[in-house]
Amino acid sequence: MLARGEHILSQGVELARDLQLMGGLDVGELTVSASVYPAELSAHRAVGRLIRAHPNIRCRVKVCDWRRAASDVRHREADLALAETSEAAEQSQLATRLVGSHRLVFFCRPGHPLASGNEVSLDDVLAYPWVSTRAPMRMTRSFPKNLRAAGWIDGSNGDFVSAIQVAHLTAGKHVVADSNAIGAAPPVLIDKELNFGALVELPLSEPWLHLNYGFIYLRDRTLSPAAEAFIREVETVEAELAARQR
Repeated sequence: MLARGEHILSQGVELARDLQLMGGLDVGELTVSASVYPAELSAHRAVGRLIRAHPNIRCRVKVCDWRRAASDVRHREADLALAETSEAAEQSQLATRLVGSHRLVFFCRPGHPLASGNEVSLDDVLAYPWVSTRAPMRMTRSFPKNLRAAGWIDGSNGDFVSAIQVAHLTAGKHVVADSNAIGAAPPVLIDKELNFGALVELPLSEPWLHLNYGFIYLRDRTLSPAAEAFIREVETVEAELAARQR
């Protein structure tokens, strides 16, 4: 009886959602799960533009790690996600669409032992704790076996887990500014701190150090007009970011 009741409730929620879709962009709700960097880069700005154009839409943006973002979509707790797509693309119930690709740079505080060097190696950076969210296996395949102080590999899924884990980039920047920890971020997200000398970019470039993220949604579920409009706004913001970085 419980199983049948859960099924009936689930169908009722889907029916209410389908009826809501008929209202177009004049009514409705949108729930987006976004991982940390995509949220900072384009998700928040896209929601702002969406609400400015369609003020009757109610939005919720949930910032979480990329694994949780995909899980939220699978469990219908989010209409779509904006996150790392490498593993979601291998799951048959999920559809993905790549939208953003950004290089990452390592950064530290002024006065850090590595800040004054003209050359910095990956081994130098591994000598200090890293501040970040989880990194996917796509990246960790290129990591050296000995990660030293930087963090460790999660044996259950191959993720890189940094020595200092943060849920928001702002928190990571604060930790780096007051310690010898090393952070990583797209330059566009730390350009103000770099310009004012609050943070220093390290002269190290690694080909695996880049973001790839996109939209994740259920393959057999129609996207709402609000979700489609959000996707268009994100694509516009990403095009602007690409031009700015060039």
